[in-house]
Order: sequence, then structure tokens, then C-alpha cells
Amino acid sequence: MDDETDPKRLVNSNLLRIKAEMSDSLMCDDFDEEFDEIGETYDEIGSQPPRQQQFYQDLDMCLHGLTRDRYICELQKCCQNEYAKISDYRDKLSERAKQLPTCPIGRLVNRRNSSHASRQKKCATDCFMLQTFVNGSVSRDINEVFLTHNNPMTPWVQ
Repeated sequence: MDDETDPKRLVNSNLLRIKAEMSDSLMCDDFDEEFDEIGETYDEIGSQPPRQQQFYQDLDMCLHGLTRDRYICELQKCCQNEYAKISDYRDKLSERAKQLPTCPIGRLVNRRNSSHASRQKKCATDCFMLQTFVNGSVSRDINEVFLTHNNPMTPWVQ
């Protein structure tokens, strides 16, 4: 059986094509740049979610299924590399993670700039780890996101 008629290869190539079409259809350029950190109100009709909630949903869609490096790059791009936006998304993802019974107990590590990486990149990396954890991936990396009794890392070392 050659590669073109192998059913597994056909399904795989169709899935890859669909995934590429989906990621092409939602680009970070489509985001509403009017990010409202304070006023979360419904529109006049009350049918639309608050702007910030919609922003999180758009990020979820845009970043779904990306590799670690691409996820971090796209998240920074979607948030115009603004720490406040990336940090807010990290807070939202940590709320989702804390709903799971296997989530470490503790508060989020306070990220700082260093010669190794900016705090935006560190925060975006945390978002990736939180997202993969929420999606069911088991990894010890999740422990690096939270300050716990088992993880004595101090915020100023980060």
C-alpha cells in the first residue's frame, strides 16, 4: 500500500490541513486592542460576554494546540507583549487549574526580569504550563508556577 492510499496517512493529512486552516482563520491581529482591565460590563442587549472574558476566549482559541515556543511567541504577540495582559491571562488560567484536584496548593510565583528572560516571557511560559495542565497533561513543570511548601523558591530569585 503506497502512502497516498494508506487510510491512516489520509486521515492524518486531513487533520493537519484542518488544523492549519483553523489556526490561519484566527490570527492575533483579529483581537480587539481595546483591552478593558477595569470595566467588565455587558453590552446594551446583555447577550455578549464582558470584553475581558471574550479576550480570554479569543486567546484560548488562538493558542490551542500550539507547541511551547509558538504558544509563548503568539501569546506575547496577542497581548502586545504587555505584562499586565499576560499576567491577567495567567491569573485566569491559574483559577482554572485550581479547580483540578491535582493542582499544587500555593500562590503564583511573582515573576521578575532577569538576564535569562523578561518577566513577560516567564509569565507566558507559566501560561503554557498552566494551559497544558488544565488540558490534562501531567508534568512536574506545574510546580514551578506556584509557590508551595514543597517549592521554597522565593519571588526575588525568579
